[in-house]
Amino acid sequence: MIQLIIDNFITIAGAILTIVFGGYVTYRIYRKNRIAEASTKFRNKILTELQGLYPVTQYWEQGIFPRFSQSIVKIESIATEFRHFIPFYRKRDFDATLKNYCDYCNKITWNEVAAYAMYKNSMDTKDKGPREQFKNIIEHLLSFANKD
Repeated sequence: MIQLIIDNFITIAGAILTIVFGGYVTYRIYRKNRIAEASTKFRNKILTELQGLYPVTQYWEQGIFPRFSQSIVKIESIATEFRHFIPFYRKRDFDATLKNYCDYCNKITWNEVAAYAMYKNSMDTKDKGPREQFKNIIEHLLSFANKD
């Protein structure tokens, strides 16, 4: 029995390496497909939840502002589901973006948006308006679902 293994060592080692490599490739393909599926799901859920708020329209009505704070819990839940699929080196940035979203939604008011619209010419040119800030935050949040 031992002589049989010794005589066919190269064949046995080749078969084992082929099986291991095949398993690794299969796992990588499976993982890539799961990430793509999760990314699509994340994107669709975010866009569905923010329908009417994003993409940013020219004018936000006064009655729409409670939706910002109401969306926080749902967006956090969606982000928690998706966080598992983010590479470890991007999780800190993802968490910071989610925190920026929550902070923004808690502080945004109709008065702030109206004041910016009325006085934007007298403000600093580097100052982004509330709608532009919201657009940037959402685009950064959605960028985690892009295919890398």
